[in-house]
Amino acid sequence: MTTTLLQPTTEAIVAANAVALLTSQAKLIADRLALAKNDFLASGVSEVILADGTKVAAIDSPTREFDFDMLRSLLSVEAWEMVTKVSISAAQFDAASKLGKVPAEAETAITMVERTIVKVTNPRA
Repeated sequence: MTTTLLQPTTEAIVAANAVALLTSQAKLIADRLALAKNDFLASGVSEVILADGTKVAAIDSPTREFDFDMLRSLLSVEAWEMVTKVSISAAQFDAASKLGKVPAEAETAITMVERTIVKVTNPRA
């Protein structure tokens, strides 16, 4: 979808304005939310119930971190394949290609996929 109009329609201008405004507001909101969460956690209070009944609480939520090298040495090949996934980094593929590590025929395994995204560039940022 590559259509650039010299005179965009009113609908396109309204939609573009909405995308630009909401994108900048979303970033600002995300930043302010992170600060507010940090302030709440720093308060030492574990829970607050607001006048409208909304509850804000600090929840301990343990997450797991995996020692990649240790697990690789402890798991069988079958188990390792079950718990890991393979993905290709385009940037690292390009770097390896530039170093001559990728054979030319590997290019046949790459397909370009067209997709359309909405990008906002704010000249004031």
